[in-house]
Amino acid sequence: MAPEVAEMVPYNFSADVYSFGIIFWQILSCDEPYKSYTYNMIENYVIKKGYRPKTNPNWRKPWTDLTISCWDKNPSMRPSFEDVLRSLRQEICDLQGDPDIDNLDIDASMRSRRDI
Repeated sequence: MAPEVAEMVPYNFSADVYSFGIIFWQILSCDEPYKSYTYNMIENYVIKKGYRPKTNPNWRKPWTDLTISCWDKNPSMRPSFEDVLRSLRQEICDLQGDPDIDNLDIDASMRSRRDI
């Protein structure tokens, strides 16, 4: 959960963006964040001091940048989910070798071959 949720202060959708960043990190790393931390360590280091899981230098730079931006200590500095989606769509295009994000048809990728 986002630090502001743990601290029980008012929060908004940026707390969900923080959680997405943690889940995205888990997917990329195939690991559990803070698995060796006690509750007191999480409270002291993660919530109060802003510690975050280490990113892998071998990850694509846009993945690292997106992950880190989702964890910003200042909730107003985190990207919106529209920005997250735009980043992920751009990565799909880049990986497919098509720089034109407008050509990306996410819905088409979800159709079965039988329907095409």
